[in-house]
Amino acid sequence: MSFIFFVFIYNIYMSSFDNKYDLVTYYIDSCKRTSGTSWDFYYNIGNLPDSCNACMVSNVQLPKWYYLINEYNNKFNVEYDSTFFTVNLVKGEYNDDQFFAMVRTQFNAELTGYSNDVDIFKNNSEFDEADVLRRKPEYNFSGSASSTIFKFSELPENWNINYLMGFDRKDYESVTGLSGQSIYAPNIYNLCHINDKLYLNASFVSENGGTDSTTVLRDIYMHNISFGNCAIFKYDFTRDNYKKINNATTIKTPRFFLTDEYDNVVDLNGVNFSFTLHFFKKL
Repeated sequence: MSFIFFVFIYNIYMSSFDNKYDLVTYYIDSCKRTSGTSWDFYYNIGNLPDSCNACMVSNVQLPKWYYLINEYNNKFNVEYDSTFFTVNLVKGEYNDDQFFAMVRTQFNAELTGYSNDVDIFKNNSEFDEADVLRRKPEYNFSGSASSTIFKFSELPENWNINYLMGFDRKDYESVTGLSGQSIYAPNIYNLCHINDKLYLNASFVSENGGTDSTTVLRDIYMHNISFGNCAIFKYDFTRDNYKKINNATTIKTPRFFLTDEYDNVVDLNGVNFSFTLHFFKKL
């Protein structure tokens, strides 16, 4: 009877630790990297015990110093009366008004020498009041052009500028509207939620024990974090939060890097971030 009771108590004890045996804990700070940048770097962690087969992140301190417009979404192509040109956007962080003012300025800069100009309205004038409330932009063109086409179908797959401007990943040609030639965005402009979710990646992570190419160590939700502020996240030791790893003996100077939902590496503009990383044997 006493033996059965002992087994019962032991099982409760082990389940409380989620069947893990903590072996090694590291506080990883990108400012102490061996090489790379503050957001994509290699870090010397030395030798891990052979028995390590899992890992997890228990907290992250991440400053929001990455831009809305960056090198992965700062241009798109336009066809203007069979003339092709590229609109180059200025990298930086923007609110709604600043973003559309910048797009208008850059677009018109490319139209120098043409009798055309673009005005951008954050709400369609062509549709009803409900659409106005949905924040669907109108891109209105004045001048002699008979046709203007946004060539979003030519964007690289990992770009999101079309979503920021309210469009799908295809081409849009201007039509005659109430105020001249216009291109009406079918969707709301999306400045609020782009880059809300980031991913902390590690070169040693394997979702399925060595057969999966997934490198995501931890997803990080940056919703409602303003530019220039630092977000602090804490995570519990639960069954869903750990990741399997490849051969522990080969992990000496792994690569850590941040990506967005489009698999672009996120540039923190020289600002460092840190996290606590645990390696353990998952029983």
